[in-house]
Amino acid sequence: MPQLGTQSLPISSFQRVPKLRTQNSTASATGRKAKLRREEAAEDVARRQAEKEKRAAEVKAWQEEVLAKARLDKKAAEAKAKAAHQRQRDAVRQKWSAVFQKCDRSGDGTISQKELEDALGMQHDLVARIFAHMDIDKDNCVDFNEFINWIFENRAEQKLFRSSESLDFVMNAREFLFLLQDPRIEIELDACEDSELAALLQAALSSAVPGEEAQHPQRAEAGSKLMLHALEWFNPSGPQSSLDESIIEHLFFDSMPEVDVVIDSIDQVGQPKLLKEFLSKVSEDRSCIIATFHSTAESNVEAIVKGGLETSCASCSRGLYGLGAYVAMHAGLSHRYSVASHGGRRRMFCVLADTGKVAKGGRDKAHMHTTVDDLLNPEQCCFVEHDRLFVSHLITYHVKGPGIGFSSALREAVERAASQRQIYGVR
Repeated sequence: MPQLGTQSLPISSFQRVPKLRTQNSTASATGRKAKLRREEAAEDVARRQAEKEKRAAEVKAWQEEVLAKARLDKKAAEAKAKAAHQRQRDAVRQKWSAVFQKCDRSGDGTISQKELEDALGMQHDLVARIFAHMDIDKDNCVDFNEFINWIFENRAEQKLFRSSESLDFVMNAREFLFLLQDPRIEIELDACEDSELAALLQAALSSAVPGEEAQHPQRAEAGSKLMLHALEWFNPSGPQSSLDESIIEHLFFDSMPEVDVVIDSIDQVGQPKLLKEFLSKVSEDRSCIIATFHSTAESNVEAIVKGGLETSCASCSRGLYGLGAYVAMHAGLSHRYSVASHGGRRRMFCVLADTGKVAKGGRDKAHMHTTVDDLLNPEQCCFVEHDRLFVSHLITYHVKGPGIGFSSALREAVERAASQRQIYGVR
C-alpha cells in the first residue's frame, strides 16, 4: 500500500525521459556530422580551386616562356636567314662579276652596247632592246650595279632565275644570252619557221608564273626556263644552247647520288604538235610550269616519244592516287619505277607539267582533275588531261655503284623541297 504524501507514477513516464535524451543526442551528432561534411566539402572546393589556379598560372607561365622562346627563335632565324641571304647575294654578285668582266672588253668597268653585241654575237636590234632595259640612267653604258640590278632586283615582271646560284651553270656567250633573254621582248616570229608555235609560246610565257611567286620556286623556275628553249628545239638553224641540258642535269642530281649514277645522254625528244597542245593549255590560265620525271621500260620509250604519256583511265587499271599518267617531282622517286635493260641502261623522261586544279588522290579512282599524294609538298602527280603534259627530253643513264645513297639523296631532296615551299605561293 502506498505511503501518504506520495504519488505513484506510471513506469512508462520513467522510461520516456532517457529516450528523449537519446533522441536529442542523436540529432546533435547528426548535425555535427553534417556540419563537418559541409566544412570538408568547402575545404575540398577551396583546395581544388587553388590547384586549378595554380595549374592555370603554371600553364600561363609556360605559354609565356614558349612565346618568348619562339620570339627569340624567330629573331635568330630571321638573322640567320638574312645573313645567309647576304652571303648568297655576295656569291651571286661574285659569279656575275666574272660574266660582266667577260663582256667588258675594254676593262673600263662599264659595258657598251657594242661590247654586249660582241659578247652575245646577236643582231643589233635585239641587243639594243636588251641594252635599253639594262641602262637605267640612260648614259649609254652599263656599270656593274646596273647590270646586277637588271638581272636580280627589278625582275618581278620577268621570268628569269632570281637565284641563279641554284643552278650552277658554266657560263658561255650563248648560255649568257638565254639568261639575259627578256620575255617582255617579243619573240622574233621571222626567226622561227613555225609562226603558230612562236605565237603560242609567247602567250604561254605571259601566263606562266615566275619562280618567286610559285609554291615551289625551283620547280617553276626550271619549267619556265626549259620552255624558253622551245623555239630552239624546233629551229636547228637558229642559235643553240646547252642550258636546257644543264637545268635537267641539275634537277636530276638534286635527288640522285652523283657518285652512283652516270648520265649517258640527255636528248630533246619533244614533238611540235604535242607542244602546241601543251602551250595552248598553259595560256588558258595563269599556271606554274614545273619540270617533272617519268621512268619507263625500254619497250615503252618509242610510243611515249611519239604520242606523249597516256592519261586515259583505260590505259591503267590501278593507281595509288587515281587512274591516269604519273610523274614524279624528284628523279630519285622516278628512278624507283625504272627498269634496267640488259646492258644496265635506264630511261627517264623529263616532262613539263601544268597541274591546273589539284586534289588529294584516291586509290584506283577516276578523277576529273590532277591528283597528288600530298597537297602541301607533293612527290607524285596523276594527270588525266593529255595536254597538261609535254615530254621534252629523254635521259639515258646507268647505275655504276652499289646504290646505297639513293634513299638518303631522295629524302634530302624531299626535305629541301619542303623547306623551300612558299605557303602562299601559286601551285
